[in-house]
Amino acid sequence: AGSSLLAATAAQVLSQADAPPPLKARLVLSIFRMHNRIPTTFDDENAQKFELLINAVAQTDGLAAAWDLVRTVIDATTDTEKAADVLYGILFTHCFSPPNQAALRELLVLPLTGPEAERLERLALVPGSLERPAAAIAVDILLAKLIGQGKYVEAIQLDRRAIQHEASHAFDTSP
Repeated sequence: AGSSLLAATAAQVLSQADAPPPLKARLVLSIFRMHNRIPTTFDDENAQKFELLINAVAQTDGLAAAWDLVRTVIDATTDTEKAADVLYGILFTHCFSPPNQAALRELLVLPLTGPEAERLERLALVPGSLERPAAAIAVDILLAKLIGQGKYVEAIQLDRRAIQHEASHAFDTSP
């Protein structure tokens, strides 16, 4: 009961229209810390709490801190694939829906593991996952990372996949 009350209280704080987003994020983190209820492993019951917590950490401490939290939770969770889908989904939503310039700048310099880069590429190239402008930004970030790492062949391959993806959806009327 206390766990759902905590999530409800945090959600209520976020719904207050008169507070600026950074203040809301700090309040949400304060609520989690005050109740000493920061979840450390992922399960379906904690999904809403993680959404609130990850977004609050990203807004107050930056994307790298939120990314570290996600990595830590995934490492401590038994169903890592499901946890990764949900938790990275929260991070990518924070970055791309709508595009968040500060988060995107931080994502550009954040070192991604191979599976994280693959997850971002899938997000960018799966129809309907992101709006087209956000998908193009995701591909550009991955391309910049690959080129910066000297992985020119992989960058060319990704660029070709992105071009093929775009060409296959040229007459699609969805956003």
